[in-house]
Amino acid sequence: MSKKFEYKDIPISSIEISSANVRKVDVEEGLDELAKSIVEIGLQQPIVVYQKGDKYQLVIGQRRFLACKKLGMQKIPAFIRPVDNETEAMVISFSENIHRSELGYRDKMRVAVELVNKLKSIEKVAKVLGVSPQTVRNYLGYEGVPEELKKMVDEKKISARTAVAITQSTPDVHKAILIAKKVHETPSIV
Repeated sequence: MSKKFEYKDIPISSIEISSANVRKVDVEEGLDELAKSIVEIGLQQPIVVYQKGDKYQLVIGQRRFLACKKLGMQKIPAFIRPVDNETEAMVISFSENIHRSELGYRDKMRVAVELVNKLKSIEKVAKVLGVSPQTVRNYLGYEGVPEELKKMVDEKKISARTAVAITQSTPDVHKAILIAKKVHETPSIV
């Protein structure tokens, strides 16, 4: 049996972050960039809440909610769904977060290159994406990374930043690959 969702703009002041919301760490990371993106292109996805008394409990979309609140918005688009209990709310929140797949670095790089070619300015691209010009430059720098290193990034053996740094410091592709393999094999010290 599916539960009926209601969609409407609700006052931000009537929303509380549910204790069932699973995101507790690094919530504020990148919030300024998200707020810039909302200003530039709008909120692309509603939050999900359930009603508890005269308040709404936020289950999905905490960072979007916080960015809109930071921008001083009075209302936010929301799906209001029936929830039987806190356990169900936690399952909903966890499911949303665990199944989310971050856009891969290759896709970010490809779009950044395409947008710079169309908009003719790193600053314009940064503004429309709601990121810093340095972030766009990082995406563009990834374009020159050899395919073998990009594959290691895709396999999460090295970071995109490491791949770019190795490529910039070692123009010889074979040496760059050897260095990347060494970096991958070296355990990190925590």
